[in-house]
Amino acid sequence: MFLVPVLLFVIALQPFYNLFGSPTTSCGTRNVLEEVRPSSSNIGTKEDSRCESAPVFAAGQSRRLPKALIIGFNKCGSSALRSFLNIHPDVVAPTLEIRFFIDHYSKGLEWYRRQMPPSTSRQITIEKTPGYIKTVESLKRIYEFDPDVKLLVIVRNPVSRLQSQYAHHMANHPETRAANEFPFAAWMYNRTVKIHEVVEFWSDYASYIQQAYKIFPMNQFLIISEEDLEKDPLAVVKEAEVFLGLRRVVTGDVFVFNETKGFYCFNKTHPFFSSALEDGELDASTGCMIQTKGRPHPIIEERLLQKIIDFSRPKVEELFEYIVIVVVVVVVVVVVVVV
Repeated sequence: MFLVPVLLFVIALQPFYNLFGSPTTSCGTRNVLEEVRPSSSNIGTKEDSRCESAPVFAAGQSRRLPKALIIGFNKCGSSALRSFLNIHPDVVAPTLEIRFFIDHYSKGLEWYRRQMPPSTSRQITIEKTPGYIKTVESLKRIYEFDPDVKLLVIVRNPVSRLQSQYAHHMANHPETRAANEFPFAAWMYNRTVKIHEVVEFWSDYASYIQQAYKIFPMNQFLIISEEDLEKDPLAVVKEAEVFLGLRRVVTGDVFVFNETKGFYCFNKTHPFFSSALEDGELDASTGCMIQTKGRPHPIIEERLLQKIIDFSRPKVEELFEYIVIVVVVVVVVVVVVVV
């Protein structure tokens, strides 16, 4: 059992590696070398009072602390992952990135608990803040909070991640919204840092995963590729059901492929969909993520694309080399224990 999360990690990342190898308000902007996240300045304030109000709960419901966290990475589909997991009747999740272990730790666990949606004793709460994996301090705080917490990490082809970040930037800067006024190449080069530093920053998963593995045992991690989530969300949710100890109730009719969007959305006729609508990032008319999610990606000129691939490759190879080493070490340990 100890081997399963590691082996699943390798399998899940294979399409990600192959791809790389070729050239509604939620409860809850930086330059390219910083985390992109919703502002946390409203959390716990009057503007965000809906998070701290005292709703009338159904019988057996109360606010509970998370048993699982999505801790990384931003611009890798973490919101979609949270929404797809939230379709499960035994999962609840706040739409907001609470950022408790980064920005609000001094407010205490009772404050953190009040940010969670109501749940029953049968359900587990999952909170998503992709910045948690980026600092040792946050990881240590999480360990002190619950050394047995389940941790989910989603990674993505670095090229797609940069395209997603560009789309995010353009959507939030109307003065440069027309792509011909500020194309992807200009966005990449119009900085005080060199392009290889930008690419390396957005390609570095290995160092953060390594530091997380030093604090938590590997069997508490489920690492997913965004490419798998996009291609087959049902398989990812089923994998998460096993990892989180949930009932196996999500079936193929929960998701439908949306030809207009070009990816899977929720089946609006499915019985689970009504509860999924509590997610502030779902469009009730389409069953898909809201317009700010899954934005169209820019086309990258061939020479620039090759540069990004070349600069990204060492970081991607570092990730895979590390995983291979981890698998070998675990196999040796298991064999020794069995013998």
